[in-house]
Amino acid sequence: MLDATNTLTTIVNQIIADEQLQTLGFEGQQVSWETAHRWKSELNAKLVSATPDVLRQIKTPEEVEIIRLACGIADRGAEHIRRFIQAGMSEREIAAELEWFMRQQGAEKASFDTIVASGWRGALPHGKASDKIVAAGEFVTLDFGALYQGYCSDMTRTLLVNGRRVSGRISPAV
Repeated sequence: MLDATNTLTTIVNQIIADEQLQTLGFEGQQVSWETAHRWKSELNAKLVSATPDVLRQIKTPEEVEIIRLACGIADRGAEHIRRFIQAGMSEREIAAELEWFMRQQGAEKASFDTIVASGWRGALPHGKASDKIVAAGEFVTLDFGALYQGYCSDMTRTLLVNGRRVSGRISPAV
């Protein structure tokens, strides 16, 4: 806990000492010059601007397995929602059901706001689920994912309102 004697600088310096760090990376694009300059004078390590994206590129076997599990939750969600969708439901109802189902499968929450866009709304990039009622014969585009043990899955599916997969039907027309 931070207080007058236990400052953020004190805590970070303790971590530097405990871990015997020589260099400490920070997101230079996210930190102001003033803050970085202050850290340079207060912290007991050489500071370097680092991008954590590089660290995220290589996964351990354990991380790969967690990602597979997150994808599995989303896959089961896609199968469930394919059978669930019916004419007369709102996009918001469909999104809520999908998110609830993924939680029942072990997801901490959705990876991001679930997109359900039916009919003409399917052409909108990153549209939010709305109160629009899905009509028979409409396409429904779903963009969703599951957060599981800190890792996210991301999936997009387009279905007919009666739930049949449509990829085979639209490929020849493209």
